[in-house]
Amino acid sequence: MNRLALDETLVALADLGRLETVDSALIALCRSTADAVDASPGRASLVKEYRECLVLLHGLNSDGGGLDDFLARLAGTEMVDPA
Repeated sequence: MNRLALDETLVALADLGRLETVDSALIALCRSTADAVDASPGRASLVKEYRECLVLLHGLNSDGGGLDDFLARLAGTEMVDPA
């Protein structure tokens, strides 16, 4: 489910010209993390890692923001373990 949604997101970003060869490692990380979440959806730590991947993918490939903005947003994010 997460992997399918990620693949759709990647297609959309590519269609918008927002993905480049330099993004290959980040894309691989996002795919691996999406697969891990799909395999173990109850692990909050994996969900958090996947969310961080998505923020990087969107935030660092947009017209605004950058690493500083990403880190500021991440620092204000509270994750709760449902277990």
